[in-house]
Amino acid sequence: MKERKGLAEHTNNFNEIIKMLRKLGVEIGEEQITLMFLASLHDSYADAEKSVICAQKKLTLANAQEAARLTRKSKQVSNKLLKPSGSIVSPAG
Repeated sequence: MKERKGLAEHTNNFNEIIKMLRKLGVEIGEEQITLMFLASLHDSYADAEKSVICAQKKLTLANAQEAARLTRKSKQVSNKLLKPSGSIVSPAG
């Protein structure tokens, strides 16, 4: 995944590829799909990958995609709270 490419677009493209593979009769288990999705993410999602893998007894694509979405949202909030100088801005102003 290229970092500039949106997570939603990447997720949609990934899901379409999985649908096409299944239409072709390729049998892929849920954990295999999940690992492929995690591996396809940009390096900036490494924390999401680790948390999904460590926290789950069984890996699911839904959990992986949600963790990636939450990681992206968290980074957006952090970026809004930081001034270009690197100092923290209070949420009120």
